[in-house]
Formats: sequence, C-alpha cells, structure tokens
Amino acid sequence: MNLGGSTTTPRNRSVYYRVIYYILKGWNFLRRYARQPSYVLTYIWHVWQPNYREQILFLNDTEFLEQAKTKSTIRLGDGEFTLMLGTRDIIVQKFDPALRNLFYTLAREYSTQSPYLLALPPYLTIENHLLEKHDFHYLWMPGKILFRLFFNRKVAYSDAIFFYRKGAVEKFLSAVSAGRHIIFVTNRTNIEKLKVKEKHLVSNATKVSYVQTPDTNTFGVRNQILESIRQLIGQKTIPATIIFACGPAGKVLAHTLATSNEAVAHDVGSGIAFLFDTEDHEPQIKWKEFGGLYEERRDAEFNYSSLTNRYVQ
Repeated sequence: MNLGGSTTTPRNRSVYYRVIYYILKGWNFLRRYARQPSYVLTYIWHVWQPNYREQILFLNDTEFLEQAKTKSTIRLGDGEFTLMLGTRDIIVQKFDPALRNLFYTLAREYSTQSPYLLALPPYLTIENHLLEKHDFHYLWMPGKILFRLFFNRKVAYSDAIFFYRKGAVEKFLSAVSAGRHIIFVTNRTNIEKLKVKEKHLVSNATKVSYVQTPDTNTFGVRNQILESIRQLIGQKTIPATIIFACGPAGKVLAHTLATSNEAVAHDVGSGIAFLFDTEDHEPQIKWKEFGGLYEERRDAEFNYSSLTNRYVQ
C-alpha cells in the first residue's frame, strides 16, 4: 500500500517534477484518510524520519513451532492493513466494515493470555531509509503506524513471512499435526493438490478432512464455512487443528475458533501454494536483501525468551 500509486519514488526526476509529485501524493493522502486524524498526524510525523522503525518482540522459529501446538496463528500483512484503514479493496477480498472492525478487535485484545499468536511482517522493524532503498517504504509505512497506534507493544509476535520460506510449511504441518484431526480450509485448486501430497505432509495426523471455499471474498460466506468446520469437528473425539488458506476470512475464523476454545486454527495463507513447487520464494519477498538485519535484532536485541520478565506483563 502507498500514498496514491506506485511504491516507486521519482528519485531521478527534476526537482520541479518531484515537488509536484509529492504535493499530489500528499493531497491524495489527506483526502483518503481525512476521517482518521490520529493516523494522519502520526504518519506525517514519522514518514520523513529516515531511521524510524518499530521495535517488536518476535518469537524465534523454535519458540513459534512449540507454541503453535496449542495456540492458533493469525497473520496480518499489507492487505489486512489496507482493509483496517478502510480505503479500498484488495485482490482477494472486498472491503467490509465488519471485517475491518474484527481486525481491530483481535489486534487490541492480543495479550500473553490470548489463545492465538498474532504474526506480523518483520519489515515493520526496518528503518524508513532502508525500506525506501528497495521501494518498500510506502508499502509498509501504514503497518508501522497501525502497530504504533493500536497494537500491544509488550507481548511477542510470530513472523508473518515464516510460511513463505522454503520448506517452512512442511516443517510446520509436521509439528502441529501429530495425533490431530487436520482440516484444510481452502479453495478447490489447493485441495486437489493437497490430496496428492496428503500422506507426505500430515503423515502423523489421525484424520484429514477438507472444506472448500471460494477463490475470493470468503468473508461473505464465513458463517457457512464455520458451520462446515463445526460439523467436521463433531464431538471432539479427536482434537482438531484447522489450516486456513482462504484470505482474510481465515484470520477471522481462526480467531473465532480459538477464542471459543473449539479448535486450534492456523492461517498459513499463500504459503500453502508454495507446497506445490520447488521454487525458493524468499527472494520474492526481498527479505534477503536486508542482509539478515531482522534475524540479528530478533536474536540479540528483541529476543522474546531473554526479555520475558522485562517486557511481558
């Protein structure tokens, strides 16, 4: 997401062109967010600060995989931030005020006692000038501001791009499926491919089921999806783990199932599609271009385990 167009800034254009460019972008920004003054003021204050970044406590991969056995996972990224701001649709989901409100609810409610883990993009911890170097500045600035205004800064988050790393989804499914009834909730294309690899992916599961969803706008049929899941869970004779890959609705449904203590549910998103090819998708998210900066900070400055007593209440 950006102020009003491409994430690319006109670095090589004339001074006159750049002045006009930023005036127009500024006007579009003010017009778009006129009803959100706290967001506008906070954004304007921080957007020009080259070293601005958010300090976020992240679980490392080992901690995440251990907690994911008993806690649900809900990932928020640039698409969800766009829907929270209520300015436009995203590719897989039309804007809905009810969906926006639910995102704010799960963000504000999140604490160490929550039955779910919120996952955020590590890009929020990177300085403005480094993000701008890779044309990521205006994409992730909204997330930084929303975190500052609405998220709990004293609890740990998991890594939202964990599932995009090579081999991560396989590792995750192996960790959370032992002795469980695994229910995949995704579209027809993914289900057909998952059935081919089912024995390999969740060989230690007691049972495997599927719930088919539309390709887009699943929030509109969330109640039907939830009813299908509940029918499969039945009397809970086998503990269920739900794997969502169906857009923003999966995040809301994971929250519903977790807070009602019906099942552990994980939103793996597009990561599910990476199971079906051999390509390494990490270059796609450009994370390696930041030189491991996030990993260094996570393991040294913001490691959750070593700072539990200091930060977490």
